[in-house]
Amino acid sequence: MKKLWKVLLCGLFALGFTVIVGAYSLKAEDNTLIADLDGDGDDEIITYEENVVYNVEDDSEYSFRISIDGKEAWSEGRVIEAYPDEPEENYIHDVLHTLGYITVNTVDVNPSNKYTEIVATYYSEYNMIVLGVKVFRLKNGKLTVVGEDYKHVSSFGYVLSSQKKNKYLAYAEDIWTPTFGTLWIKIEYKMSKKGFTERNVKSGVYNVAPQFANDGSSAKFKAARNMKVFADSDLTEFKGEITKGQKFTIKKVKLTDKNTYEPFLAYVKTSSGLKGWIYVYNETDEYGDPLEDLVTERVMFS
Repeated sequence: MKKLWKVLLCGLFALGFTVIVGAYSLKAEDNTLIADLDGDGDDEIITYEENVVYNVEDDSEYSFRISIDGKEAWSEGRVIEAYPDEPEENYIHDVLHTLGYITVNTVDVNPSNKYTEIVATYYSEYNMIVLGVKVFRLKNGKLTVVGEDYKHVSSFGYVLSSQKKNKYLAYAEDIWTPTFGTLWIKIEYKMSKKGFTERNVKSGVYNVAPQFANDGSSAKFKAARNMKVFADSDLTEFKGEITKGQKFTIKKVKLTDKNTYEPFLAYVKTSSGLKGWIYVYNETDEYGDPLEDLVTERVMFS
């Protein structure tokens, strides 16, 4: 029953995500961006063209070009056979089979260096599912790929506009929790041409990222009952209590597995200034509703 409920939730989330993407205006009207890519003090004018012909029964194909200051700097494209005679050795064939469009934006992945990167996100024809991410850097007048991944990025996610001083790409991924609903978590990926490596996976601690539709929003809730708050994630040092009706914000979560409904810990800040960890049971009944209501309203789509 839980698996069936999860499938239904994914379908509902995809519908909500479609609406959100339209509101967020992922596609630039004129496909033009302006940024100082190489740190020389002069802005570059970046234009891009993407053309995807998607067919259900027949072969699909796409072309993708990036130009800088009027000169072509990157070009790619391929025909994706609907029914190849021989199995494809390249994993990309299976991933891009449903490619619908490609979006492009500029992000300063590592503010401690002089470069501003170009990030291309490949989306499926269906429900704006992320198929892959490719990161470009302009160095010595040449645009090169410094990172790409078609396996590890989340199906629903986006590149955060605000990056920290590190060598990791900050990416926001959605997770579904029966207790709170949809939460967005910040994942940092170490980039390479062979794929992305998640930085957070060992600790399991993730900062809560801004919601997709509102880059400045937070995971804010109203308590449905009293909850104990602890100073440490081992839950040994009692610090205070969230009272019923009090508002609080989730700052980060500590997960054992972000793809299951396992119990987890949440680091919160209350409206009175209390900070600490709470235990989240995250268990559901046969209908998929939380066994213990910690908040008055869950975030269904964000």
